[in-house]
Amino acid sequence: MEFLLRSIYAHAKFDPEAPAIMLGDRVITYRMLVSGVLSVERHLKKLELDENCLVGVIIESPARHMIVAIALLKMGVPFTSLMPSMVSAAEAVGMKYLLSDRNVMGYISSFLHVVEDQWFSSQVETERWDCSSSRDKKIVYLAFSSGSIGISKAIGFTDNMLSNRFYMRPYDRLTGHRRYLLSFAPASMGLLLTTVSSLAQGCTVVFDQSPDEAVRLINFLGVDYIFGSNSRLQEMMDCVPKNAAPLYSVRAVFLGGSPLTKKLYGDLRLNFCARLFDSYGSTEAGTMGLASGALLDEAVGSGHSRFVPVNNIQIVDEEGRPLVGLGRIAIRSDKLGVSFTGQLLNDEGFKSEDWFYPGDAGFIDDSGILTLTGRTDFIINLGGAKFSPEVLEEELLKHQNIDDVCVLRFDEKGSQILIAYVSPNLLSIEDIRAVIADERIASSVVKVVRQGAIPRTETGKIARKMLRDSILGA
Repeated sequence: MEFLLRSIYAHAKFDPEAPAIMLGDRVITYRMLVSGVLSVERHLKKLELDENCLVGVIIESPARHMIVAIALLKMGVPFTSLMPSMVSAAEAVGMKYLLSDRNVMGYISSFLHVVEDQWFSSQVETERWDCSSSRDKKIVYLAFSSGSIGISKAIGFTDNMLSNRFYMRPYDRLTGHRRYLLSFAPASMGLLLTTVSSLAQGCTVVFDQSPDEAVRLINFLGVDYIFGSNSRLQEMMDCVPKNAAPLYSVRAVFLGGSPLTKKLYGDLRLNFCARLFDSYGSTEAGTMGLASGALLDEAVGSGHSRFVPVNNIQIVDEEGRPLVGLGRIAIRSDKLGVSFTGQLLNDEGFKSEDWFYPGDAGFIDDSGILTLTGRTDFIINLGGAKFSPEVLEEELLKHQNIDDVCVLRFDEKGSQILIAYVSPNLLSIEDIRAVIADERIASSVVKVVRQGAIPRTETGKIARKMLRDSILGA
């Protein structure tokens, strides 16, 4: 970790006026970035933070959010980047301070500390850039991952674990060429990893513009790399003019956060002459699997995701014994985090010291490719014939009157199907069954419910547990 932080400082000394961060019309140079980090650090020290204080960060501006994050990393104070919906989960694991640039309702002043404009002074002397003493075995970052189950999983990372996660993106080393990365990611571990590793390599990080402004900047700056959640990327692609020339400057697009839809994939292929990369398990284990090229071609529209395993992955049964075929996914990796507390529901995944169980189902074929079929909690099981709800959702979305849909278990065993749909028209159970080609699956649909919208998590995944509970009153 210290090497990455010192690399950022080295860029500030070598080329202080080079742009480090761009946000709207604001340009933050490497000198201003380092000065801002030192200024924030000075204010944080007044709070008497130490390695035993868990700090939550909710700052709307991604540029300021990252400056505060780098200051906390430099001090060795454990922290977590939060969205407002995750505050209660952070409280449950012992968060003692909340740093925010807004008035988060319901929190007393001794808990909430408002980050004000003067914290980010660019006039602080930049000659000293000391990092905290070694804290290899101390938790320095806490990640929350809710996935599609609606339950926050708290995963802790020591300095060594986090350093292993700060992999260098495959940026081109082009002499005289400033590399730009456009980030469309929410406050998350992915945003932290991408920003710090990019700045350590002297790149310019362009943060979260409005979708139409992002398209303009790609053309104006010649953006090289794009990183973001699939839902935000789709918003950007919707702003690309029809019949526009391909954006040749973009070399790679890094996807994630939710399943890749056929529409987004088609839009990206049409408008970019870039390699597309999709990853699996980026929060829990760095990357469990990576997909590009033909694997993405095969996966889109199938309801399944396919990846080349990056870490040691096994398929096991309910007892943890290896098996051939569809089963639970288990992973072993030096990039794996640790269960932060014994009180959260995610402890189930950390039962073994050697293996982590993310709660997903899948299989590995003869060529070694991992196919992810869905959450084990949501798999439909019709007399031993198992399939993921995403497969049926893809089929139902072909109906001209269905705008969005979610397939759920009606019973705990998964032998009966509940379908929630969004449509301008009221559809009967017979209308829904008529769309399904497999008669056995169609006859297993026992309830259909029309919804105003299908709820999704902040990363764009369907909030299946929340929706099922709201319909069935659980």
